[in-house]
Amino acid sequence: MAEVKRMYTRPEIRGQRIGAALLEAIVQLARDKRIAHLMLETGDVAGFEPAHRLYTRAGFTRCGAFLDYPESVYSAFFEKWLGETAEA
Repeated sequence: MAEVKRMYTRPEIRGQRIGAALLEAIVQLARDKRIAHLMLETGDVAGFEPAHRLYTRAGFTRCGAFLDYPESVYSAFFEKWLGETAEA
């Protein structure tokens, strides 16, 4: 399992699919490293809808809190299973 941390693009370049390209590269690197499961935490308040769409379009699904994150109305948790790997 690996965690995707702190994806952020500057407001002036949002909408140019840079986040999608970064996330695609992260997923490919995880596959190359034989990581079976990616997880992430992001905000769940107004303004985070584009991030949720990005993750959903990339195949992530909502899940519960993981590691030492507490359940919170301010957080959304996502995961993506990458298939059979050495870590699985």
